Amino acid sequence: LAFWTALAKRLRPAAILEVGAGLGRITEALARQAPSVGIDLSLPMLALAQSRKRPRSRASFVAADMRRFDFARTFDLVIAIGVIPWLHSERLALREMQRVLKPDGYLLVTADNNARLNRILDPLSSPLLIPLRLAAKRFLRLWGLWRPNSAFQPKRHSPRQFDRFIGDCGFKCVKSGTVGFGPFTFLGKAVLTDAIGI
Repeated sequence: LAFWTALAKRLRPAAILEVGAGLGRITEALARQAPSVGIDLSLPMLALAQSRKRPRSRASFVAADMRRFDFARTFDLVIAIGVIPWLHSERLALREMQRVLKPDGYLLVTADNNARLNRILDPLSSPLLIPLRLAAKRFLRLWGLWRPNSAFQPKRHSPRQFDRFIGDCGFKCVKSGTVGFGPFTFLGKAVLTDAIGI
């Protein structure tokens, strides 16, 4: 939370939009700097965020679909933390974020890195072993020993792939970086505590 509010402070926005606000902690913290709107699809989350608001807060919470906002080009800063992996179409959402930003506005966004260290080290998730895993799944499916998970799976992107999404949606990347390593697993089982992994 402190990282995002410090970063936003350096950008000096006059109006802020948080996409996927959830409980509203970031929106509420950012509202100390400028009027902030937090959007989410979950009405129970928005109700909780609204109930936790400080008196005289400049935060507001609105139910909205990330593919289409009811805002004009209003915001100096759009922030989307932990949202991209859960979207069916990240391009639609990114284009909409671009549409509501003022021409000199900023987007702060995170994506789940497919090539982060903990994924590379676990054979069940390593991008380096994709061909081997695909062959094993085909074999197991042929013998009726494996069925794909039909539930929605969060998406992961390589940094290069995500930079391409950003460019395709009309953004110019000013700065990017990768953070985070855990949890460390081997064959899907935890091998280090979070404290040691970090």
